[in-house]
Amino acid sequence: MKKFLIALAVVGMAFTLTACNNKKNPPRADYTEDPKTTANTTADIIAEKEVDGIKFSSVSVIRENNLSRVSVQIMNTTTSPIAVKSIQIIYKDENGNVLTTIENTDFSDGLAAGGVKVLTGSVDVDLMRAKTVEYKVVK
Repeated sequence: MKKFLIALAVVGMAFTLTACNNKKNPPRADYTEDPKTTANTTADIIAEKEVDGIKFSSVSVIRENNLSRVSVQIMNTTTSPIAVKSIQIIYKDENGNVLTTIENTDFSDGLAAGGVKVLTGSVDVDLMRAKTVEYKVVK
């Protein structure tokens, strides 16, 4: 009988603890929840391209929580360093209108021969509408 009462008390406490933890956190005022995550897989957007000895590959364009996140791997395909001031990634819609330009200026040492770097950026523009991308290397 004593074991039965102990087991009954343990089960009762377990139910009590789980019932008390049924609170929901209020949403943050600075956060808009958009549970839908999408990727732009348009052929021209994700295709490997080469401009001025720099290959652009492993392209990812993701839309989540009202932000478009971009990631592009660049590689110096030459046997010499390239003095780069900036790289511009220009996204255009189906009519050729510029949606946004993402510029990376983190090239204080240029890009070494065979060097690889990943460029990232986030914009509040919906890049799921982008149909073409253009890369500009500013030397």
